[in-house]
Amino acid sequence: MLGISYPSTGRRVARSDLFGRIESAPTQADLALYRAKDEGRNQYCFHTDDLDREMRERVAIANDVRHALESDELELCYQPQVELATGKIVGMEALIRWNHPTRGLLKLGDFLPVVEKTPLIVMLGHWVLDHACEQMHAWRGAKIAPQIVAINLSVGQLRTGDEFVGAIIQTLTKWGLAPMDLELACGRQVSCGCRQSMPESR
Repeated sequence: MLGISYPSTGRRVARSDLFGRIESAPTQADLALYRAKDEGRNQYCFHTDDLDREMRERVAIANDVRHALESDELELCYQPQVELATGKIVGMEALIRWNHPTRGLLKLGDFLPVVEKTPLIVMLGHWVLDHACEQMHAWRGAKIAPQIVAINLSVGQLRTGDEFVGAIIQTLTKWGLAPMDLELACGRQVSCGCRQSMPESR
């Protein structure tokens, strides 16, 4: 991967402004490099003003998610899983929602692409796991529990390996649940991401 930045704007600039552009070039090249990595193997990317704006937006969203985790702005909604043959509800799928103070109610897809590229994805995954298991525990106490509660996994969680497995075991124990009570759902994008992250066979 290659990130490229250059200080020329196609017009004459003051010497002091030119020095500022030269000094910022390494950072801009880094941004371009990150974009090239996002695009996959053997890619290159030029730095642009649009890339600057995109990266500022990413930083803003990541900071907001960190605040949301600390300020109880997140919530889980539950979607029934129905057995087609009988029409019976056999499980509940946990879906995260974010009550953003200025953007309103956001679905996971509105912020997952940004969060997946930061360590916050692991914190967010732990939050979902803990709250979903807590709800299953409450349903059990009220004798209205479904057979399973399902949560969706991200590439970032799976990449933590043993840490991820340990978090599941610890959370299930915390809420008195068995492994069969929890369903871990991997979407197509997660499977593709895992294949891309695997080292090439030799």
